[in-house]
Amino acid sequence: MPGTVSLKNGRMHVIMNIYRKIDKSKFQFDFLVTDMEEESFIDEIHSLGGKVYTVRKNQRNNFFILFRKLQNVLKQNDYKIIHYHATSQWGTVLFGLKKTNVEQVIIHSHATVYSDSVIKSIRNFIMSLPIFFSGTKFIAVTYEAGKGIFLRKKFKVIPNSIDTEKFKYNEQNRQIVRQRINIKNNAIVLGNVGRYSKQKSQLRLIEIFFDILKMDTNNTWILLLIGQGKLKKQLMDKTSQLGIEHKVILLHTQSDIDQYYSAMDIFCFPSTYEGFGMAALEAQSNGLPVALSDVIPDAVKFENSFELSLSDSNKDWARKIIEISRYTVKRSDGKLLIEKAHMDSANVVRQWEEMYILSNYGK
Repeated sequence: MPGTVSLKNGRMHVIMNIYRKIDKSKFQFDFLVTDMEEESFIDEIHSLGGKVYTVRKNQRNNFFILFRKLQNVLKQNDYKIIHYHATSQWGTVLFGLKKTNVEQVIIHSHATVYSDSVIKSIRNFIMSLPIFFSGTKFIAVTYEAGKGIFLRKKFKVIPNSIDTEKFKYNEQNRQIVRQRINIKNNAIVLGNVGRYSKQKSQLRLIEIFFDILKMDTNNTWILLLIGQGKLKKQLMDKTSQLGIEHKVILLHTQSDIDQYYSAMDIFCFPSTYEGFGMAALEAQSNGLPVALSDVIPDAVKFENSFELSLSDSNKDWARKIIEISRYTVKRSDGKLLIEKAHMDSANVVRQWEEMYILSNYGK
């Protein structure tokens, strides 16, 4: 129960990374969601043998409809496990499970806060109250995500995983992508991947990039932003306002995102909060040096990550990024770095399988 199967949802990418590799002779994933978008994982889910149950958009805030939908889905299928990944309306109906065959209710935290808005945080916390009584196992992607959502509940950390072979640096992909989006070989590409939102701070990143251009006139810099979201027009307007639209490339979410990391030289991740920071992990698996904010969980900070405070000025960020651009980095080491931290797919899939099998896992 992730809330959505949208391609732009970070939780779904985490789940799909596991679903593709988990032993489907033992485990099968079906999905119950309230949010369906045109660009979704639904075709891939069906190809992997999964089902997707939905509620119409105009009914997703109706408690009684959600309760009835969950009960009907559980009665029609012999589900033994519910794996809840969201802080959403579904949290309000998780208490009515006693008359079903469900043996485990796994609550999985992917965030450190209930929302970046005070009002939404209060709303989401209230909707999530039943998880504290219905949950049989509590899992978090980082220690910070567990403490932020589960409060005093005992939980176990299972990090997000990455296909290190897929995300490793590839010189051929670098050339292909740069040709595709018209970036010259000598350009220094500063990249960011994520939903265009206040949380991800792309507006601030554009301002930081503007300072980089003023400070380093000896090099050709390009800012590459990849994602989708409500702030896209504001980002485009900001580049026009600063007169740097010819230096900034805004792309829609890419299905071959692993190839685009190889086209970058530095990754910048100035988020105001993150439950994990998947894009930072992907970038470092590709061997990219990463400039990230001090609120990013320690789990995704490796030897090629450089932490800056959110309270540091844009010029401070710009100076650090220029400094990083002068370092010599062996891109092929990124894959080994992630595998050494046991965040590769094989290791994390094994932990998910143990979580489903072992009744005392995480207790």
